[in-house]
Amino acid sequence: MYELKNIKINPAFKTGTVTVPSSKSISHRALICAALAHEQSHIYRIDSSDDIDATIDALCKIGETIKICEDKITVNGIENTTGTSNDISIHCKESGSTLRFLIPVAAALGINATFTGERSLLSRTISLYEDLFKDKNVDFKTSDGKLPASISGKLSSGTFYIPGNITSQYITGLLFALPLLDGDSEIILTSNLESAPYVDMTIDVLRYFGISVHRTVNGYYINGNQHYLSATYIVEGDFSQAAFFACAAVINGDITIKRLTSRSLQGDYKIIDILCEFGAKVFFDGNDLKAVKCENLKGIKIDATQIPDIIPVLSVVAAYAEGETVIYNAGRLRLKESDRIKSTCEMLLSIGADVKETDDGLIINGTGGKKLPGGFVKSFNDHRIAMSAAVASVWTENGVTIDDMSCINKSYPMFLRDFMV
Repeated sequence: MYELKNIKINPAFKTGTVTVPSSKSISHRALICAALAHEQSHIYRIDSSDDIDATIDALCKIGETIKICEDKITVNGIENTTGTSNDISIHCKESGSTLRFLIPVAAALGINATFTGERSLLSRTISLYEDLFKDKNVDFKTSDGKLPASISGKLSSGTFYIPGNITSQYITGLLFALPLLDGDSEIILTSNLESAPYVDMTIDVLRYFGISVHRTVNGYYINGNQHYLSATYIVEGDFSQAAFFACAAVINGDITIKRLTSRSLQGDYKIIDILCEFGAKVFFDGNDLKAVKCENLKGIKIDATQIPDIIPVLSVVAAYAEGETVIYNAGRLRLKESDRIKSTCEMLLSIGADVKETDDGLIINGTGGKKLPGGFVKSFNDHRIAMSAAVASVWTENGVTIDDMSCINKSYPMFLRDFMV
């Protein structure tokens, strides 16, 4: 969408009102549910990004008809289309959600498909599906557990054993697919579930489109022969994106954030509680979230288990707090668009922060409210690192120059427009 090289962001008190994009996580889920429905669905407030475009393109390849008109997307479900080719190629760009959600969907529909991607997605593993599809009538082939991958056959129902301490995207993918099968299925978690809010979000969107999922002691029970129902769905704002503005405000600003809901199931809703634990003032005023500068942020301990996406920007807040902040249980961050433990550490070191890596997190000694020098930062082609570096700029001596912010197109193409106002 946009090429953004060597962007200089000067220190500034951030003030005003911002309307954040729709939740990318919910948008993926609503689009897929609508595509699997019998009739036509209408989805409102989906904002374009590389990841969402990848899911829309993939669904069109599978056979759905999707029309975009301003803030409304109309989806003609699979049972309202003329069908799809038996052999298709799906390019997932850099979207792990598109890839891991749609592999089991293609298997449930009996579609022969080849999945490809680009950049960091090429190095992210999908080998777990090889185990999940064993004895399930599906031939799934990868390149040493990574892309490109091909799938053929039609998925059969049964029991699926899956570790809970990996990305929840595998579980969500199965939850989309298993209701379509002839028989009942069960997902059994072999370890504690991490990123549980993302699975809760999936179940909530599934319910809206007529699909029931039953929680069990060890996982989920899914009846077969269910039918997705068409719906009109309005996507709420994204707390993952709101986090950048809330964090910028508590460091040096006064910002009102719109399009959020206080009833959200998004895991990154926790940004409010965590910033308040730092000592900041972040609260809902009616339908708006407000965040204001805090002069005496205090270091805290942060368990990253359920909130991996907001760890980079929370690390920026920690760099300005008084005392030590310890971030732990963040090991899965090493398998994102970049190794986000390492890239967050290097980003902060580049602007003069006191930070060091641990095996599963970071230890940050904050400035106690003093400005950091600022400097030149690498984005590592990671949208969350680039946007976190922009947030860090607000309370520096010399601002922050980011080598390449083109990666924001992955999730929030209009971030600089909104942040620089």
